[in-house]
Amino acid sequence: MKDTRIFRYVLEDAWGRMISQLDVIKTDEAGEARGLYFDRRSSENGDTVADSQRILLSSSDTEQIINIIEDHKEISEYRSLEFPHVLDGFINRFEFTINENIHVISGFNVWAFLDNRYLQIEGNPPTKGRNILDIFSSIITILEKNGMNSKYLQLKEEQLS
Repeated sequence: MKDTRIFRYVLEDAWGRMISQLDVIKTDEAGEARGLYFDRRSSENGDTVADSQRILLSSSDTEQIINIIEDHKEISEYRSLEFPHVLDGFINRFEFTINENIHVISGFNVWAFLDNRYLQIEGNPPTKGRNILDIFSSIITILEKNGMNSKYLQLKEEQLS
């Protein structure tokens, strides 16, 4: 069996420049997660510093992530997410493997779906956006338990020390 990507998450700035990427891979042995992060503060000086992390996942954790995705097959019908009216911000791209097909869902500023009391959101209530965040939260809980650094799991760029 070849390695198969079962999940990918990409955070980009408003201009489409990658900030971080996270891949969850099913391997022959079990699974692994790979994170990539670009320190944009360093690029202000003309240098781009990239950081990466790889963690191994047990077959149980890998299957749990697969089951989380399989239990939410309705996301394969999503063509877009609701749109929060936030100036600038971030692009969030989620890629799920469902029935051996990769389904890509992009959204803008999906962090706003966590608490939208002060935001106007096109498509209220944001049921699709919140569903994606619930799935994402379940997956990152498993990854954090296995030691994945939170900088690969951000919904928006935070100031990292």
